[in-house]
Amino acid sequence: RYLKAYKKKSGYGIFSIVQGGMYKDLRKKSAEELSNMNFDGYAVGGLAVGEGHELMSEITNFSVLAINYRLIPENARLDSLEDCFTAFHWLFDNGPDGEEKVNNIIVMGDSAGGNLALALAAELRDNSEHQANAIVALSPITDSRLTNPSIKKNMKKDFVLQPLTRNFSWLTSFGLGFAAKAVARHNPFDRKVSPLLGDLKNLPPTLVHVSDSEILFDDSRRYVNKANDFGSKASLQVWENMPHVWHIFYPDIPQANDAFTEIARFIFQQTKK
Repeated sequence: RYLKAYKKKSGYGIFSIVQGGMYKDLRKKSAEELSNMNFDGYAVGGLAVGEGHELMSEITNFSVLAINYRLIPENARLDSLEDCFTAFHWLFDNGPDGEEKVNNIIVMGDSAGGNLALALAAELRDNSEHQANAIVALSPITDSRLTNPSIKKNMKKDFVLQPLTRNFSWLTSFGLGFAAKAVARHNPFDRKVSPLLGDLKNLPPTLVHVSDSEILFDDSRRYVNKANDFGSKASLQVWENMPHVWHIFYPDIPQANDAFTEIARFIFQQTKK
């Protein structure tokens, strides 16, 4: 179930929670084509495996392990978190050269993978002797209840995720509760699918990227604010008028270049010996 990619510096690893496919040909599509695509990160996937992982390996000199987690609806919603938990512990004792301890592990994910990265950090804190050095979450889903104001506020601006939300934009708060459960395929109040609702103390340093025009803007903003209120160290970096997970447009737009520069800087800060 796991994909090991891009062997670099021994004893250092980036644990990337993604699914190949969702963004594979996104850069080739027009805005009109994108607006007609139906996205569900837990059911379809994440960053194109090759380009994103090769880039992260090159700019950090870390090895990258990409996790091909189980998807819904074929599997239960929490199976994806279980896969990440299992793979993290496997990685801890299996570096790029075989059976060796990994000194530093950065957990990184985008969108649905960002949700899993944040949920994994809490799961490791509560149920493991090991923890990541740091978390990087790009445009993560942190509140699966679908109640954050930016969902409706930014719906017309977020052409990537708009198809996922426009079908229930007219619903009342009561109706949104049913829609949220249908989308999450699980109780949206469970902190394992809504990290924002959980205990956010004693978590590893976390970097969150988001655009102010995304429907998930408030998911990122509220998570970082709450994590800091609980005493964890979390940083929010906001870009203006960028599409959901604009990082995939590297190297074509300067904002994506800048974003990866900030990610690399953060990773180096958290892994200094």
